[in-house]
Amino acid sequence: QKVALYVTKILRIFGAVQGNDVIGFSEATGEGSGSKEEVVAPFVDAFVDFREKVRVAAKAKSEPSVFLKECDDVRDETLANLGIRVEDSNETSIWKMDDPAAIKKEIEEKRE
Repeated sequence: QKVALYVTKILRIFGAVQGNDVIGFSEATGEGSGSKEEVVAPFVDAFVDFREKVRVAAKAKSEPSVFLKECDDVRDETLANLGIRVEDSNETSIWKMDDPAAIKKEIEEKRE
């Protein structure tokens, strides 16, 4: 049950789970929406891919910079492509939904 609560919490953070259900997906789906799996697949894939990269780095006892690079990559590439803007501050990070092209443009401008 702890794992189910954790996964639901992570999916809620990514916006893949909505509603007040404690565990899992709400049964309500919007008209014209795909199956639950189709809706959440890109977000779960992003999370699983990130998790695997972190596991590999941890097993290799990598330097903190490796972990930070993976965090930057998931923010600037994976989530940006999904239309999720992650804004970091010294204390925390927040996310917002936005147009993927607008997010990518801002990232490129910051790199210049």
